Amino acid sequence: MNAPSFVWSFGILADRGPWYGGLQGRWLKGYPLACAPQERSLNTGFRFPKNLQLGANVFNAHAQAPQYAYNYRLTPGSAAQSGATRHLLEPVSARFALTAGF
Repeated sequence: MNAPSFVWSFGILADRGPWYGGLQGRWLKGYPLACAPQERSLNTGFRFPKNLQLGANVFNAHAQAPQYAYNYRLTPGSAAQSGATRHLLEPVSARFALTAGF
């Protein structure tokens, strides 16, 4: 089975005057790996007069990658070697937006 048994997500939002922002964390528990994957994302923005809004989001800003351990062969006839690597669930990415309401 390659699925988490429980996903825990938590978020905090702030909205003060023209500024707004938030922070979200997500943890996958019971995953059949050495450590549970974690992701943290954040967003912030500013509201201008005349229905303009400028925002920035960073997804997976502080992600903890699970570690995978496996055996591999460099060539079909070579001896098996053990190795470990880490893979993020999703890559770190950002989005910037200028929004106009009408």
